[in-house]
Amino acid sequence: MRPRRRLLLLLLPIAIAAVLWWLLAGFGDWQRRPAQRSGHVWAAPNAATPCLLFVTREERERRLRVSRNFFRSESYDRYVLHVHRIADGARLQSMLLADLTERQEPLEPQILGIVDGHVWLWRNGPTALTLPDLRPAFARAQLEQQAPDQAELLPREPKGYAIRSEPLSLVLRGRDARLYALDAVNGALTPFPPEQLPATTFSSLVEDRFLYLMPPGRSRVLTSPSDAMEQSFLTGTGRYYGLLTDGDRADIDKYLPKGRPHGEVARRLYGADYRLDGSTPQLDLATVAALGDERLLQSGFLVRRHGTLWDVPDPSSTLVLARQRLGADEPWRLVRLGRDGRALWSASTGLADLGELLDLGTHVLFVGYLDSLGRGAIREQDRRERLVWIDERSGAVQTLVVEDAAPSTQPAAAR
Repeated sequence: MRPRRRLLLLLLPIAIAAVLWWLLAGFGDWQRRPAQRSGHVWAAPNAATPCLLFVTREERERRLRVSRNFFRSESYDRYVLHVHRIADGARLQSMLLADLTERQEPLEPQILGIVDGHVWLWRNGPTALTLPDLRPAFARAQLEQQAPDQAELLPREPKGYAIRSEPLSLVLRGRDARLYALDAVNGALTPFPPEQLPATTFSSLVEDRFLYLMPPGRSRVLTSPSDAMEQSFLTGTGRYYGLLTDGDRADIDKYLPKGRPHGEVARRLYGADYRLDGSTPQLDLATVAALGDERLLQSGFLVRRHGTLWDVPDPSSTLVLARQRLGADEPWRLVRLGRDGRALWSASTGLADLGELLDLGTHVLFVGYLDSLGRGAIREQDRRERLVWIDERSGAVQTLVVEDAAPSTQPAAAR
């Protein structure tokens, strides 16, 4: 082989590698940190396909060409909307919402709420998409073309929008200090008096009711798992049920345990007959009896909404949150407990650290982490956030890791 040809063959791989390096160095785009959830998790249980939604923010970096021989690096956040089916966790849709180099609330995309099969988003203005296919239904530009005078009234920040539940609608505080409802189908902006908003105990000003609207379908934050628990309840048929410790049972003739349960203790289900003395329930102490053999650690009845417990019919039962063993890193379990004290099923959330709770209609969803923060070496902890939702009737579990949005299924432990 001639020396020149041999030299060309030796230099060819080097040249190819140099070209690839130049291309990658000049136009690289890579992940700096895995995607994390941005904002709440939302549920659309009444959509054509019942689904849950959330937005993720992924920190990325890219290299941009400044001139022929110079480049610069740019950090940015990528926001993506995810839609998953409740029944099996399957991904239905995802949509890139924005790539932003600045992290400011007026710029960051977020979910405003869900109304009649539409998800309202903030994307530098209100936007409505159909569920679950995310087809455009309304955008601010549409109102600017049809009615520019009305478009001028739209708030310029997401805090100017809210969801009222009666009737279910997107409402806004206009830039003229009046309240309006915005329709996703026809884009109509309709004024309404503030007296139509539900009353609140937080402010005496009628206009301030807007600030305290609680949108349906949004996950609620738990400062502690006990925030989502109740120790006892009364039925309309004159029966009392409570999760009591041995000490509670011994003192039940002196006081009636109620409120949030606390303490690393074991509780059992007790039942009794009661009658009302005015508004105060009085137990028939002769009927107080333990029901079943279940010992439930750190347990409490799960609160579904507004103080209402999570009851499941056929057979009549109530969901209970508990642990199988004591310990900060022990996962929480959900138990469907019958009125006779028998566990119809028991399913582990896999989560030791619970942060949020959401009613999915037929399922209960928990948001949290496998490991409790501050326990053990950080490098050994799994701090990937997970969404775990459990079928109220069967106990079937779906798990979604936010970082990769890939669901897995695990069966419930039959009892």
